[in-house]
Amino acid sequence: MTKLLNFGILIVIFGLSVTTLGQNSISKKAEKQQKKIQAFETLLDIVENKPLEFVAEWAFPVGYGSVNLVGNSNYLRLMNDSVDMYMPFFGRAYRATPGEEGGFVFKGIVFDKKVELDKNKREIRIDFVLKAESDRYRCSLEILGKESVTLQVTSNDRAAISYNGDIEEWKRESE
Repeated sequence: MTKLLNFGILIVIFGLSVTTLGQNSISKKAEKQQKKIQAFETLLDIVENKPLEFVAEWAFPVGYGSVNLVGNSNYLRLMNDSVDMYMPFFGRAYRATPGEEGGFVFKGIVFDKKVELDKNKREIRIDFVLKAESDRYRCSLEILGKESVTLQVTSNDRAAISYNGDIEEWKRESE
């Protein structure tokens, strides 16, 4: 009889611990999901209302191997309808202009800017065009999270290139 009672108590304790573990697992999943939603809402606020800065860690030129950019100065700063870009270029140039810097260096107005949102997948895509003196850059920022951002640049004079890096709100130097 005592063995049966001990066995019954053991089963009750085991059942309670399994239920508690299951509830902890569910609450951790819900908490993790809530953090992802909050992170997306923060990114969305930056994209819609604040200047943003993209800094690349890797470059992927078409037809060449990847290039690590950690330690190399690079940025794309997007503010409403203007951009300041200093991105290195690796790859094939179809036409070179004497005296031109080797990368994508641009400061000016953004044309044809489009922002696409997919709230279910938590993805943001920003497409825009930059018109330089002798070239035209079609740019696309694909934001899948703060640390998962891809910038693709297509130029009339150079092979396409993409960059992977991070995005955050740009704090101007004067602030």
